[in-house]
Amino acid sequence: MDPADLLLIAHQLAIGVVGNRRGRPRQAELRRAVSTAYYAMFHSLARCRADLVAGSTKQHRSQRAWQQVYWSLDHRESRKRCAQ
Repeated sequence: MDPADLLLIAHQLAIGVVGNRRGRPRQAELRRAVSTAYYAMFHSLARCRADLVAGSTKQHRSQRAWQQVYWSLDHRESRKRCAQ
């Protein structure tokens, strides 16, 4: 998952660019934009965490260990910490 792609989608939703439609964003698009931006942040955090724990280069890490660390990040705890 590339957080940059998610941020691009969040931006497009927030400014009202959805498919062929242009204009003021609807409430649902704004909510989806916030949710998508959150997932961009979450995946960035998961990637940084996995890089720190399992190694940042493929030559110096176990791919299985990296994935386990990446996917073990808990949404609830992350959200709580970000709210602080």
